[in-house]
Amino acid sequence: MGLSTDLQPVPIKSVAQSLSLPLHQFDTFTSWTPPTPINLIIAASFGRLVPPRLLSAAEYGGLNVHPSLLPDLRGPAPLQWTLLHRMTHTGVTLQTLHPRHFDQGTILAQTPWPGEEIPEAARESNAALLEWIAPKAADMLLQGIYDNVFVPPMKDVGWYSTASGSPQSTIQENQLTLHYGFADIFRDIGEEVARKTIRHAPKLGPEDRHIDWNTWTAEDIVLRSRILGNLWDVIQGKRVIYGGFERVDGGHDGLSFKTADDSYVAPTSVTLEGEQTGKGLDKLRRMLRA
Repeated sequence: MGLSTDLQPVPIKSVAQSLSLPLHQFDTFTSWTPPTPINLIIAASFGRLVPPRLLSAAEYGGLNVHPSLLPDLRGPAPLQWTLLHRMTHTGVTLQTLHPRHFDQGTILAQTPWPGEEIPEAARESNAALLEWIAPKAADMLLQGIYDNVFVPPMKDVGWYSTASGSPQSTIQENQLTLHYGFADIFRDIGEEVARKTIRHAPKLGPEDRHIDWNTWTAEDIVLRSRILGNLWDVIQGKRVIYGGFERVDGGHDGLSFKTADDSYVAPTSVTLEGEQTGKGLDKLRRMLRA
């Protein structure tokens, strides 16, 4: 099963059909009961909680693969936040499915700390990062199944669990500062402090694309435009949608905006709400001159 707003079949469906495996498709878990006993539930890129009654009915519960070094970037949008945080390293976590919370299961396998260096090409977009990390996630899931990591007694092997309160704490802290680029993060990776400093990866919405000219630097704007898509703003009471941005110098002779770091960005295309897509650049220029 998978979530899709346009109801396109997920790849696992065609694979299951080619192997003559039984398929069950439904919109909600409510009142659904597996027709045969289940050994193990596996979820990947699945945006709903599997009900406790199904997890407890499965002999070995459930497994989930997540594209980050949990508990860092726990949430539904880890790939986007990896790029928005300008992270240079990341990895994959194989965890049990928690019956009530997302991404809080027992970590059964994880990319060794501090993760793998993200190639430059994979930092260009969500799709590029997914293409790079998806095979690593598939390999970890397959190896975990082969190794029976889901069979009790299970051991938490995550970096946070093994490092917290251990003699390795200083090393872990230094690596976080080095590879993540945040000087003030994880100065103490004890549980109390970590609860305040572990980053989350919440769902991204329209407000995350609303430009804040007072705080966003030119790099912020170009990055968010590339990762999140069309940014927007309200000018003279009218919503303005920007199809992209590029950094320019102060002498740029086209339409440009000054950013929080005293740099300049120029939109590559502009759409005024309710008007023809991509045809608003000249009109916006006239609005600003008026």
